[in-house]
Amino acid sequence: MFPQGYLFDKDHFTMKWLEEGLVGVPLDLTVLDFEFWDNHISRIIEEANMSFTEIINKNTFSPAAENCILNLVEDEPCQWQVNPLMLKFLTSKAAEKGLGFASTTLVSATSCLNTAQIAQRLALHHPDPQLAAMLQHMDLSHTRSLLITGAINQTTNPLDRVAYLVVLDLEGWENLKDGDMLQICKMFMLRYLSVRRTGISKLPPQIKELRILRALDVSCTHISELPSELRELQWLCMLDLRSTQIGQLPEHFGRLLDSLRILLIVTKIPHGLLEHLYLYTLAIVDLSECPASFLQDLMYHRQLEVLAITWSSHQCTREAYRNALLSFIRELENLRSLTIHRGLGCARRKFKITTERFVKVPQWIGGLEHLAFLHITLCKLESNDVKILGHLQG
Repeated sequence: MFPQGYLFDKDHFTMKWLEEGLVGVPLDLTVLDFEFWDNHISRIIEEANMSFTEIINKNTFSPAAENCILNLVEDEPCQWQVNPLMLKFLTSKAAEKGLGFASTTLVSATSCLNTAQIAQRLALHHPDPQLAAMLQHMDLSHTRSLLITGAINQTTNPLDRVAYLVVLDLEGWENLKDGDMLQICKMFMLRYLSVRRTGISKLPPQIKELRILRALDVSCTHISELPSELRELQWLCMLDLRSTQIGQLPEHFGRLLDSLRILLIVTKIPHGLLEHLYLYTLAIVDLSECPASFLQDLMYHRQLEVLAITWSSHQCTREAYRNALLSFIRELENLRSLTIHRGLGCARRKFKITTERFVKVPQWIGGLEHLAFLHITLCKLESNDVKILGHLQG
């Protein structure tokens, strides 16, 4: 249901899968079964990632850049796109079976499309003079997933007719306005919302009405602060604040962090919020102004699987910080990815340190049993280094 050439990253794609119930979640699971999600989210996400890998192996998805496989580009997560031939075939089949419609298939089917046709999934990415009229004659009351991107104009905007959406992806929609958020906040069934790469500058207080929202992506927007009402979203599992103007998480967000399991940020976390954390993914935390005790507090969150931090050059050379970091890493038994640098970027199942050089492979790396990707710079590779690397099972 993507336009040709559309780029997406794995984490957000699999999160949409989960919220639509397409992978990893039992069909009879109630939307508010928080205990199930809390106990099994790590396994569910892992299953979704495995399914994603299977699709890659079938050449349905391909990387958008040569270095994408190893995710060496630190400013952005690895970008993927659908194979053009497969995209055309799948889009056609989805429309034929009534599973979903793209703007191109809607227009091409003008002469034969049943005006009472139910569109479970709808992707609008190609502006067309006939599109608005087509949508007016379609039953959108059963639409559960909507994607709008590109130059789709406001006259084609169907947001006032899709009250029961579960997934709403508006990434890259050029004509999204702050006022549209008021309409979106009435979609009480919404579980996934992305306004990534849009001109949105604020979230309205009415965001609290999305009571079962589980994933919120406001990255790459002009948003500079989060409304206090956001803490009412007690089911929110994933929050992406990267590349926004948000400088620090508010201290009164403790209740919100109770439910978060994936937090993607490029900002500071107040000390008082650490006691509320129970995250599996935390990226990217700015430690440049934090004391060494911050890492000591994080040490109690042994469930962390993915962690990315940024710290300053003086922290790299001070013994207190180095010892705190080393003790912290040793306590993270489930750690799959650790990135330490001064830039952006995070990828699963990897360890990467940028701008640093090791005399030898650190002994403690041998204890990271789940590690699947290792990228460090060595002055010289010795035989003992090879032995340590040889014992990694990932």
